[in-house]
Amino acid sequence: TQLPHGDCPTLFPLPRLTPGSSAPSGAPLPTHVHKAGGDQGDAAQVGVWRDGAPGTMGSWEPAPGSSSVLLDRGQSHAAKDFWDPVKQRRLLWLWGFSSPAGKTRSSLLALREVTYHATLQRLVYAPIEELSKLREGVVASLPRPAALRPGGAPVNIRAGAAVDVELHFAVPAAASTLAVAIGGVGSVYIEYSPPPPDARSSSYTVGVGFRSSQAEGPHYEDQLPLLRTDDHLALRLLLDNSAAEAFWQG
Repeated sequence: TQLPHGDCPTLFPLPRLTPGSSAPSGAPLPTHVHKAGGDQGDAAQVGVWRDGAPGTMGSWEPAPGSSSVLLDRGQSHAAKDFWDPVKQRRLLWLWGFSSPAGKTRSSLLALREVTYHATLQRLVYAPIEELSKLREGVVASLPRPAALRPGGAPVNIRAGAAVDVELHFAVPAAASTLAVAIGGVGSVYIEYSPPPPDARSSSYTVGVGFRSSQAEGPHYEDQLPLLRTDDHLALRLLLDNSAAEAFWQG
């Protein structure tokens, strides 16, 4: 299969497994990750790469059932990987669009580590662990969980222009929407629905995304895979003046 070229293409070995994940018994793992940019943004796919004989091309076989998945819902570009030989990890630099409509202005996004979740069979992008060391302390504390009740008043957190916000919720017993509003710009959310009780799969998906507070503003939605063994939902926001990055489940 011919590899698509696109913007800033790269092919690198499968990164280390996401902590807590494991490959199904007897199931072979992909060997490489291919990333290429296009009109819709950067996209990555896992598969098996085989070197060709000297003077010939190698071969690429996408992993069964996999597809080329957009990074950041198409709101990033020119991503480039970097191998960290000290901590033995694969890092990813990338640019994010400051203006979703025009895609003309960019800012460098938080450095991420790429891992492969073998149970979910997908790539995972997480802020590097060093970012947590930039925290200077707790700037706000939430009230008791009882205050976060359906239909209750929102809980306000006063913070600065550059904040690292991390929230953890117990998995709800019923369908629920958990949202964090960012000033008057919009909100990042999790739309949770319990998995069917008779499903055989070890995982299920819930809706996540961003909604603008303006009627004609951008709205991005995605599907977040959860394991049936997950007992909490996690949402992390990296806010830096006019830029915001959201991460779910790490």
